[in-house]
Amino acid sequence: YWCELCKCWVRDSLQGRALHENGPKHKENVERKLKDAKINAERQERQEAHAKASLCKIESLARKQYEQDLKSGLGSSNQVVQQQQQLTLKQRETREELEKADVEIKRAAEQQYRISQSGSATASEAANVSSSSSSSQIRDWAYDPHSGYYFSKQYS
Repeated sequence: YWCELCKCWVRDSLQGRALHENGPKHKENVERKLKDAKINAERQERQEAHAKASLCKIESLARKQYEQDLKSGLGSSNQVVQQQQQLTLKQRETREELEKADVEIKRAAEQQYRISQSGSATASEAANVSSSSSSSQIRDWAYDPHSGYYFSKQYS
């Protein structure tokens, strides 16, 4: 039998357990465990009380600031909604521009790939495709099936 409190093996019989559990070392360990549990519970209660007090303080400060904003006209719901709409509009425009650029890059990569695979294209046609799609001279494109993107190998 393994005693978790004393971290030792005890003879697994009624008499062996009784002898160990009535011993001074085991009794001290039981008292220590109960004392530690009480201290941890008190510490937990103090932390919870501190957290609750902090939240109340934060909420009261936020409420005061909100009231000040309402009085000064900064917190009107129409202005907040308009600001959020403007922000989402800018984000949407940026995302659309990035998607357009991505489509153009993929289209150029696909054209370059098809030209290189057909074998009938000349080097000048391949150069025209790469120079028309970007300012740098791109000669090879590689497709990554895991990411779904084309990667370019640039040569100067």
